[in-house]
Amino acid sequence: MITIIEGSDGTGKTTFARKLADQRNADYFHASHPTSLNWVEEYIRPIKSDNLVLDRWHVGEIVWPYIYGRSSLFDEDSFDQCNWELAKLGAHLIVLTRSEDAIADELSYRDWE
Repeated sequence: MITIIEGSDGTGKTTFARKLADQRNADYFHASHPTSLNWVEEYIRPIKSDNLVLDRWHVGEIVWPYIYGRSSLFDEDSFDQCNWELAKLGAHLIVLTRSEDAIADELSYRDWE
């Protein structure tokens, strides 16, 4: 099973994803900033196994370009196409949420330097 864990900073994505990967004896991968200019190269081709836990995968690409002032890998239709391709691979999406206060509390403990 391919599981994609998404959510805002401070929701516990990485903690949850690592525990899930350990529990399932799955490969764990934490995505960072895109290294290609194409969503297929970035979010589809790297999937080489059906036993993966992906920590922050494609959904962040909706938000991060605005935060970092860069172009998105997705255009008007390609986000839906990416979701379709991931679904064909058997991917499941879990979005973690927490209260704003809990997120603010969690982020206050992080070292931002």
